Amino acid sequence: MKRNVLYALALLVLTNCEFKRPESPVRAALEDSLVSSLGQWDVSVHPAGADCDVLSIESGLILDETMVESMHYGTSSWRIHGGSVYRFMREQGYRGVAYRDRTGKTWTYGAVTADEVKSLPRCEDVRPRNKRLALLIGIDDYTASRMGARPYEAGERDWPTLRGAVNDVVILEQMLHDDYDFDDVVTLTDQKATRTAILGALHALTKKSGHGDVVFFYFAGHGSQVANSRSAEPDRLDESIVPADSRAGARDIRDKELRTLFNRILDRGARLTVMLDNCHSASGARSLTVRGIAPDRHDVADPATGGAAPESRGALVLASVQDDAYAHEIAGDDGKMHGAFSWAWIRAMRDADADEAAIDTFLRAQARLRAERPFQTPVISGSEDARLTPFFGTRRGRDRGVVAVERVRGDGSVVLQGGLAHGLKPGNALQSGRTRLTITSMEGVTRSEAASEGKIRAGTLYELPRRTRHWHELVSESPSPFRLALRRESDGSVTSIGPVRGGERYSVVLRATAADLPSRFVYVFAIDSAGKSSLIYPKHGSVENRHTTGADLGEESAFRISPPYGIDTYFLLTTSEALPNPWMLGWEDARTVTLLNAGSWSLEKQTIESIP
Repeated sequence: MKRNVLYALALLVLTNCEFKRPESPVRAALEDSLVSSLGQWDVSVHPAGADCDVLSIESGLILDETMVESMHYGTSSWRIHGGSVYRFMREQGYRGVAYRDRTGKTWTYGAVTADEVKSLPRCEDVRPRNKRLALLIGIDDYTASRMGARPYEAGERDWPTLRGAVNDVVILEQMLHDDYDFDDVVTLTDQKATRTAILGALHALTKKSGHGDVVFFYFAGHGSQVANSRSAEPDRLDESIVPADSRAGARDIRDKELRTLFNRILDRGARLTVMLDNCHSASGARSLTVRGIAPDRHDVADPATGGAAPESRGALVLASVQDDAYAHEIAGDDGKMHGAFSWAWIRAMRDADADEAAIDTFLRAQARLRAERPFQTPVISGSEDARLTPFFGTRRGRDRGVVAVERVRGDGSVVLQGGLAHGLKPGNALQSGRTRLTITSMEGVTRSEAASEGKIRAGTLYELPRRTRHWHELVSESPSPFRLALRRESDGSVTSIGPVRGGERYSVVLRATAADLPSRFVYVFAIDSAGKSSLIYPKHGSVENRHTTGADLGEESAFRISPPYGIDTYFLLTTSEALPNPWMLGWEDARTVTLLNAGSWSLEKQTIESIP
């Protein structure tokens, strides 16, 4: 009762308050976006800290914890910036928020402490807000009914009509505006999304992009492949997205063409996110309708590569499937058709915490997708910074190990997307809020079963225990299809026994143990003499790391020998299905595992001495 009276008095006073305005136009614009929703709290707002990375909110009232939480997290009465100050903090790239009332009492959230706030300098030179730009493309209509005749025969190609691509674009456009404060969202749908229009819009997006801007490219539609006798791809096929005028004779837009344009955006210093919901999408950096058509067999004979892979330069790339798999459409619970991955991702974004790393949101989406379409496996690739930064954020968050709930069975037991490679074993207890899981059995390299306490749904994340048994103790229950060796860059020599010298660069060589090998995903990591684990291959996600023959893994597996020197152990892990998050093999605290079902995985260990 007393608290209700205090609130009533506070609100009565606040309706007649005048608010301070900072002199800087940039500060004024920043404050306007907050004060419009927080005005009742008699606040002034300014960035603080040497890097302008803390948001300081000062109130002329006497506050209590409940009032501050209303401001920070938002309620039905105090919605702000699509949800809360917390969301504003994430989207604008602030590492923390400090609240202070008129008595000097302070509350802090994020990566800032009360002690730090006492001496935090006011930021005098507030950086201009970076632009947030998007190009969204969705094509259902491939009839080319308003276009001319094609100049060459289609051959075996056909262009089935899709039903969910435009729906995906509509929902994403609204989310970008309402929840992520995008300034400029361009959409191309159906027959407007011609080859010329798509490439033109990408060129325009490049010109608008600048240093620190957040840029998003999204494509939903048919994917395919294009014959290229001069391609570096083993199958001489370039992956492609199919424009709306393909039936009228327009060529597909190949991954090499997209790569060139994406690199130009990165050259301008922008933070690029690419999302592709089509077949053959993993290397492009729905009833069940498939988003893909037969390859275009007209040889382009183009040796160009498009430059470095964008994910190796800081871009975050999300693909709905591996590059040799099919993407599907499903009916969403909104009564409309959607891309299976896009729909899973949209719901994961809605569930995500404000400062949640993109890799964690991806794991939420993947778990939902696998529960609904077990045969479709999405892929995420990007640098550590890109993976640990919140989706559409600008500052990286905390690195943590998590696994997601894939599905909840009728009896209440849970299937987790975590197994051998995540260091889980029967008896491990995992906590998320008020829910608790206890691992009961292992199902394979990436799965386990658990008993649940509390209400749980697919996509819920659980943090992994920090320490388990060592990888060194694990015994493979099936023979490895490959043997591991290292090639020295300076002279091309190959060794599997060492020693290897400090400062030298090496790459991984796979040696096949038989002529006809099953297709396996390959992961190589090393634990040094100090116990630190480092992922060597693949560096940017489970993309094009499936092998059936021996291979020189080249630059994608290249690394330099550095201290501490001593006896290091190299691990060659092969699996029948892709690891959702291969980077967990490279955590500081090398996690380890328990035995799994034979046949789904193999592990080879090779000790090699490193010397100065």
